[in-house]
Amino acid sequence: MTLTGTQPPPDGRHDTRAIETLTFRLILLLNLITKPFNASHGAQHGISLSEWRCIMWLAAHPGSSGQATANGIGLDRMSVSRNLRLLETKGSVSRKTDKKDRKRWQWCLTEPGWVIYDAIIPEAISRDQTFTDALSEGECAVVNRFLKEAARSVSLSDDGPPGL
Repeated sequence: MTLTGTQPPPDGRHDTRAIETLTFRLILLLNLITKPFNASHGAQHGISLSEWRCIMWLAAHPGSSGQATANGIGLDRMSVSRNLRLLETKGSVSRKTDKKDRKRWQWCLTEPGWVIYDAIIPEAISRDQTFTDALSEGECAVVNRFLKEAARSVSLSDDGPPGL
């Protein structure tokens, strides 16, 4: 039996390269951080994690277009559009036509959207603190710079084949 509690495959193949990558570890960390969301805040406020990500973006960038929101949170435009429409149906966001481009919508949180944001953000910040406490201030700054630069680099190379 292996350390993970699974039997080795009959053909003897075993390859840990994928799960030893930084990408996999970042995905794992994100999944662990966000795992309790649906059972707690998601259920309480009737929103999905993707909708929460849109709310966070619009709190920081009111009047963003769907495309800007998609770029900002790293989801595809269609998913963000669907999430924004769901949030609009729930009364959490509103839209208006962009004065510069009549084909574009500008999205903003409504008062009920701000109520959701204000209810969730303290715990989100606290949860962030639980894993950043293990790092020094300098280490946090390095990790933050790395994550920003890595996200920028990945967004510039979005046309490549899918990764992990």
